[in-house]
Parts: sequence; C-alpha cells; structure tokens
Amino acid sequence: MGIVSFVSLLGAASLGCHNLTVHTFVGQHYDKTNDCLDPKGVIDVVEGTAHGSCTGVRCFVSQTKDPKGGATDGEVFVSTSCEPAPDFRDGTLDPDGSACADALLAYARGKDGACPTST
Repeated sequence: MGIVSFVSLLGAASLGCHNLTVHTFVGQHYDKTNDCLDPKGVIDVVEGTAHGSCTGVRCFVSQTKDPKGGATDGEVFVSTSCEPAPDFRDGTLDPDGSACADALLAYARGKDGACPTST
C-alpha cells in the first residue's frame, strides 16, 4: 500500500467515525524466490491500539483466504510487532526449512539479507 493510499485510508476512517483508533502493522515482506527481505513498509492498517514492540523480531504469515474459501496465501513478513494482525499467524517458531525460518535467517544476515533495489 502506498503512502498516499494509506493517508487517504486514515483520512476516510477519521471522517466516518471520530472515535476510531487505528495503527499500522509494519514489517518486511520476505521474497521466497530470491531469499531476501523487501524494505520495511506498512503491511496492514489495524483497528485498535498497538501493543508495542518486542525484543527482536517475529515472523508472521498471512492467512487471507481466497474468495472461494481455498488455502491461505501464505505471504511471509518479518516485524518487530509483538502480536499478529488479524488474518496473520505467528510463525516465529516454525521449524527449520519453513518460510518463516528462512525469513528470519535473511533478517539475521543484515544488509546481506535485503533484496536488491532497482535504481
């Protein structure tokens, strides 16, 4: 989600309900094909107050269903958030060889685990 659309979403939310509290669920998307992490960005906008950051990072897996009720889409993100947003599960303790384990290894590589950016 781009910054402009994010700001528009927050603006629209505040017009519809003056007491609505939202926070951003921020992290880095894991590119399974290239075994690297994209730059940090907004993953989702969540209703309610953020619960703060944890020590270290966690891995979250998207659990969004397709329109026909099929399998989860399984996108993987590394984040400092303590709890998953709705429609995400905490995969931090998934076994070695899992997408979350690989994403956390990419994070541990530091800048060597970052996806190359196009210039």
